[in-house]
Amino acid sequence: MQVLTDLFGYYIEVAEMLNIDEEFAYKVAKARRRLVPPQIGTNGAMQEWTDDWKQAEDKHRHLSHMYGLYPGNIFSVRRTPQYTDALKAALEQRGDGGTGFSRAWKMALWARLYNGNRAYSIFKGYLKDQACHQLFAKCFETLQVDGSMGVTAGITEMLMQSHEGIIHLLPALPDEWSEGRFDGVCARGGFQLDMQWENKTITEVKILSKAGKTCRIDAGEKFTVSKAGKKVASKTYDDGSVSFQTKKGEIYTLERK
Repeated sequence: MQVLTDLFGYYIEVAEMLNIDEEFAYKVAKARRRLVPPQIGTNGAMQEWTDDWKQAEDKHRHLSHMYGLYPGNIFSVRRTPQYTDALKAALEQRGDGGTGFSRAWKMALWARLYNGNRAYSIFKGYLKDQACHQLFAKCFETLQVDGSMGVTAGITEMLMQSHEGIIHLLPALPDEWSEGRFDGVCARGGFQLDMQWENKTITEVKILSKAGKTCRIDAGEKFTVSKAGKKVASKTYDDGSVSFQTKKGEIYTLERK
């Protein structure tokens, strides 16, 4: 249901943006309203099925009922806090083990819940139990590309998230990564980021605008925005995020005040 909710929602959004398929989009919207909404079971965890059935296999590696948290955008700590405890309970029930792809998915899910230490713990377990020496993921004993790429995605979610219209920096930074940097990470909206941090605090961010859209970013600190050494006008929101207009191909710098 979560996959269909996202799919139907994106179709309606695109149809409206392109001003096409109005009649069919209306049918899709009507069908979307009939989908079974997320439900919390009697055990306090997010229900996997429409009916509140007991778990047939404890610690199973699949997490289909968590799609709405990642890679979907139905659940959110910020937007839907009423589901946060149920999502955590479901993840606890599944455990931190599994094959390469399962651990990658769990990393990303805990990152979406802003728990970087738990995501990092799963990553260390992946390296120990479900990765070859060259870091390719395994599904038991077989090489698995979705696990390899999934772990990369999970690490990215720990350091940067952009699925809610705001580029959120270091949303799930584990304690052991108190300092570091990354280059060339792509965010939604056509932005490419280079960033470095020390003592868990961002020191500088460079943003390449590939599409010339408005950039809204939450760096966790008060920053000034500049381009080629000149200050850029910006707007600060109640949540602490900052937005500014960009031009395609230009590089913008955020520096802590």
